[in-house]
Amino acid sequence: MRRIFFTILFSGILMTMFSCAKPAKENPNEDSIMFIEAWIAKYSPQATKLGRGVYMLEQDLSAVELGAQTMTKDGYAYLKYINTDIEGNISAYTEEETARLLREYDPNAYYGEKVICTIAGSSYAGLIDAIDGMKAGEKRKVLIPNWLVSYKDYKTEEEYKKESSGNTHIIYELEAVRFTEDIEQYQIEQIQAFVQNYIEENALGIEAVDTLDEACYKIRLREPSEDIELPKDSTIYINYTGSLLCNGKVFDTTDERLAKECGIYSASRTYGPTAATNSDKVAEVKLGSSTVITGFAHLIHSMKPMEKAIAVFTSSLGYQHSGSSTSIPGYAPLIFEVELTEKP
Repeated sequence: MRRIFFTILFSGILMTMFSCAKPAKENPNEDSIMFIEAWIAKYSPQATKLGRGVYMLEQDLSAVELGAQTMTKDGYAYLKYINTDIEGNISAYTEEETARLLREYDPNAYYGEKVICTIAGSSYAGLIDAIDGMKAGEKRKVLIPNWLVSYKDYKTEEEYKKESSGNTHIIYELEAVRFTEDIEQYQIEQIQAFVQNYIEENALGIEAVDTLDEACYKIRLREPSEDIELPKDSTIYINYTGSLLCNGKVFDTTDERLAKECGIYSASRTYGPTAATNSDKVAEVKLGSSTVITGFAHLIHSMKPMEKAIAVFTSSLGYQHSGSSTSIPGYAPLIFEVELTEKP
């Protein structure tokens, strides 16, 4: 009898334990969803939803001009922005003023508008939705819930909510600058305008420029000492300077004086003519022991003894969509000035 009593008692305890246990969550983002809803209700009850669940907290159309470009989901948006977490801690920004306020200013870094690809899968789904429909000059402050900090391309908000996410919520303050559907053609047009202005301002008397590649233009600044091709397996010596087309900022140079003027001098570096290895293939041109970006290689590959020239080329022949360190942003056309010199 006692054994039966204890068996019944133990079974009852187990039933009580399981009946009190919390049911498994059907939605992995349930807590985040409740948190965001409570946050919006408290801090921004006037917020409206965009796209697949982005919250627009503020909007400023005062700088939008008649006929301004509209950002869409099929191209490249040039933007200025600051983003923070939900508590206001800044994690990324584009402007020098912000860097100085945060005491993070770096003379080597690029500051200014950056390109966000708005084609599905290229950026966060929430950021693409936040940009969609913006006019050039418009400012938006948006909250992107963590389930939309995703490169996946679903149709509905509910599909994103069902996906487990370890990301954090992000608040973006966006300012739209311009938009293009064809980033390569847009850069080529920028380059062509630069080349024409450069020829006129420097009175070079050149009517046309050499085209080294579909997206790489060359301007000769000094005639070669001999009109002969360099051996394609030879070591040559060059001075060079690399800069951004958008603002002329120098990011690399062999000129010590220029490096100091531009705030990029490094005491650990040896300045002056640098050895380069020519090749019969552009892809195999090297600076020291390292291959170089395609546009720079095209210029070196084309040069003749003691010639001096510049090459201007699109990001497809440079650092493409990713850029390089903090000095070169993604989708940046570049300028390289190169002169062949004697072995030091």
